[in-house]
Amino acid sequence: MVSFLEFQNVSAGYGEQRVLQNISFQLPTACIHGLVGRNGQGKTTLLNLLRKYIRPFEGEILFCGAEPRKEDIAMLEVEPFFYPRMTGSEYLRLVQFANPTFRAEAWNAIFDVPLEEEIDTYSAGMRKKLAFMGVVGLRRPLVLLDEPFNSLDIETNYALTDILKLLTEQGTTVVLTSHIVEPLLAVSNTILYLQQGDTIHHFSQQEFDRIHALMRSKEHTKNLALLRETMQ
Repeated sequence: MVSFLEFQNVSAGYGEQRVLQNISFQLPTACIHGLVGRNGQGKTTLLNLLRKYIRPFEGEILFCGAEPRKEDIAMLEVEPFFYPRMTGSEYLRLVQFANPTFRAEAWNAIFDVPLEEEIDTYSAGMRKKLAFMGVVGLRRPLVLLDEPFNSLDIETNYALTDILKLLTEQGTTVVLTSHIVEPLLAVSNTILYLQQGDTIHHFSQQEFDRIHALMRSKEHTKNLALLRETMQ
């Protein structure tokens, strides 16, 4: 029996401002689902709904037929938060406390983060790698990644792609966002293109060649004409 992650006529936003309006889709679990769209189109808002940082104004969100529980979800934010003066080792010990089977040394053999140094001294890429180890180490059935490829070098991007594919083989459902479609093409089973907070275009792998054609919209054509005029 196939189970799903579902949005049913969901509207949401912040205060009185609506960011998502009447969004509906159904995604199979144990797959990687990419979410792409321009800045401000609602990608992070959609993840915040799943993580329960915010509640929908209307509609229903279901994971395997029930409302998602916080303890079923791990989320990597665009800019991960760490406590001041904390070292990488101390952070991963918190992960180990939540999941005693987590092997920090084995994971760090892949990511090569200076664990004995304070996180405050890390580069943006090191902070992203440390946070990703923590998210994966929790072993939650639903993993949310907001712009995970930002700040990472090419080798780490390859490692992240391999890890995500292995996670889905073990039953994990992954939702990741990007404002650039190319990183999603290599890793996703499906891609959702979010437009203006109220339109979802859903593509299977066999339909990925249609994504660029859709994204090159009338607005893109208009902007290209303006650029040509400006650069003459």
